[in-house]
Amino acid sequence: MDPKTGRLLAARGETVPLDTFDGRSDDSLRPRLVATESGAPRLLSFAYVDGPRGTEQLVVAAGTLRLPAERGNRTTFVTGPGGRVLAASGDQADNSGVRGLAASDSGPVHRDGDRYFAVGRADVPGGDRVQRLGLSVVTTVPVPSGTAVGSDRLLGPLAAVVLLVIALLVAWWLVRRVQRPLRVLDMEAARLVRGSLDRPVPATGRGETARIGATLETLRRQLLGEGERPVPAPAPHAASGVMARTVSGPASGPVSGPASGAVTKTRPVRGGLRATALCCAALITAWAVALPVLNLADGRGPVPEQTAQDQKYRTEAASERVRRTLGEGIADLTSVARLGGGAGRDRIGDAMDTLLPKHSEWSALYLVDGDGKIVRRSGTTKGGVDREAALGSAKSTKNADNAGNTGSAGNTGSAGNTGSAGSAGNTADAAPAVLQLNHGGKVPVSAAVVPFGKDGHRLVGEFEPSAFNGLLSRPGLGRSWLVDAHDRVIGSNQGFIAFSARPGHQARTLTADAPVKGTAPVDGLGWRVVTQKPLSWLPLASYETQRRAILVGLLAFTAALLCLGWLHLTVIRPLRAVDRSAAALAAGDRTSVIYPRHHDEVGSLARSLELIRQRLADADRHGPAAGRPLTAALQGN
Repeated sequence: MDPKTGRLLAARGETVPLDTFDGRSDDSLRPRLVATESGAPRLLSFAYVDGPRGTEQLVVAAGTLRLPAERGNRTTFVTGPGGRVLAASGDQADNSGVRGLAASDSGPVHRDGDRYFAVGRADVPGGDRVQRLGLSVVTTVPVPSGTAVGSDRLLGPLAAVVLLVIALLVAWWLVRRVQRPLRVLDMEAARLVRGSLDRPVPATGRGETARIGATLETLRRQLLGEGERPVPAPAPHAASGVMARTVSGPASGPVSGPASGAVTKTRPVRGGLRATALCCAALITAWAVALPVLNLADGRGPVPEQTAQDQKYRTEAASERVRRTLGEGIADLTSVARLGGGAGRDRIGDAMDTLLPKHSEWSALYLVDGDGKIVRRSGTTKGGVDREAALGSAKSTKNADNAGNTGSAGNTGSAGNTGSAGSAGNTADAAPAVLQLNHGGKVPVSAAVVPFGKDGHRLVGEFEPSAFNGLLSRPGLGRSWLVDAHDRVIGSNQGFIAFSARPGHQARTLTADAPVKGTAPVDGLGWRVVTQKPLSWLPLASYETQRRAILVGLLAFTAALLCLGWLHLTVIRPLRAVDRSAAALAAGDRTSVIYPRHHDEVGSLARSLELIRQRLADADRHGPAAGRPLTAALQGN
């Protein structure tokens, strides 16, 4: 058509509406979807060509939306921006209820009477070479009733009840071993501060609390003046980290006891608060570990048939993508060779230089003569492969095949590389072919070969080694490999060593493979796509339960670690420091000030001990006259 006037110059095939085209706008050249008179969708593509006498003409191509044939119970739809179904494939493609399900924005599971359908949706993305058309792909699969129901309905409530019992037990244990003895010590220390010294301090708790109670009793006796006053011992804050400072001035008054400078031995901690916290942490950790262990999926259950079939479909789709890439390479080279068959080397070289940047899947284009010698090259070649020998051996194989002999290309080229034809009959000069140019080395090299001209020349397009890796990377596919006829890896969606042996079948994995075939140029390659997916990756009920159990266990362990860590930092460690300070005070250290760290029971206990220290220091300075009640002594100070 004429792009300026919109007048139709020539047409072939069915009639498509072109009245929406506006040649004056660049956006009018974008691919678009239109509908024919019968309502069938058509995809229009536009391209400018040179017309006669220097004019410019516009070529419009119309194509249909074709979907691969679906098997089993799967049905695939392509919907437009308004939810209209544009194409469908599968057994339920003509079912009005299923078509309505695809057109509506339903959830992942839909119920239609007694039947359930799993629905998957994905938008067709745009790209550098693909226009975003607002299309969506919808897949529906009927699901038997009860498929998603597991046999562990009571697991969650039972685990919650056990965790609740453990939490109550831990709380009761901490109250009994930490909070209650600490409150008793706080009240007894406050009683001594008030001057009520007639009643002994009762023994309470174990570990640090028991020692502090015994120390308070010793201090009570010292306040009463019973027994001999101990000799001041060195301040322990330098070694124990107790928050204390030394008050200047020597202690006065008569003293007796051990030699000056003797260090009081610290009594060992048995059944202390640290052991209590560790026991509580061990109890919660045991629950957090037992929960996922008891729900460990062994993978011995049968894999649902639909799951195995889906993996097979994904593998076949990956194989189809590889075949389509090879076929498109053949088609593009054939078009170039047909249009430039009468041109010279220089013109075809310019055409290759122009064409190569537009195809990311090609690494190099070159023209070879009948003996495989490269006469014109565009791009860079990789892998250290003797391409001339490989292409020449491929022609030798063809000649042998035409003579009635079947053979291989032979071991030619560098580093033990072997060139082989895509198929025995496809290496002829009159037929396109796909060749694997090496079977060893560091980089797998493959190329599309088409005849060029009438003098035996051939046009070769070498595929980028990483072009096939992207075709094997799709969500839900698992680990995938592209292997050649010798079962050697030449592509993968993960790191691989070229021409290494493919990993064999592993236990508890779902494996599928599909040959790369469908057209004559690629049938003889013998390539296959092999996929493996561990059963633990599958969305099965047992593995979902196991993953959730691990998550809940980790959350419970983290919560217990944080809570007990906070208990250690705010209660246990300050209380141990108070224990050391109280022991030093009872041993005769009257100069180290005892500072409270927090405003809680431990801080209140530390303040009471500091007041007792001041009273004892005053008694050492003033003698028996300081035996009056502490409150009066403090008022006097």
